[in-house]
Amino acid sequence: SYSAPGLNKTDFTFGSLSEPAVQMKVSGTSSTPVWSIGNTSVATITEGGLVKPVGTPATTITCKVDGQTLECIVRCTF
Repeated sequence: SYSAPGLNKTDFTFGSLSEPAVQMKVSGTSSTPVWSIGNTSVATITEGGLVKPVGTPATTITCKVDGQTLECIVRCTF
């Protein structure tokens, strides 16, 4: 049975700049996802999906995989 690709998180918050990076993951596919982020002054994401906080207030991570676009909101509240 086919299950559509999904993200391990769809919305999360960094409470401080010193919080550990968050590893984004995609389930339900063996394809390599392409990560991007809307506003790099809020957070950054590596090619491998590692998210680090930069500044407030919020932005959206986009994951393109198997022709689909998945999104996750990241918020910084410090």
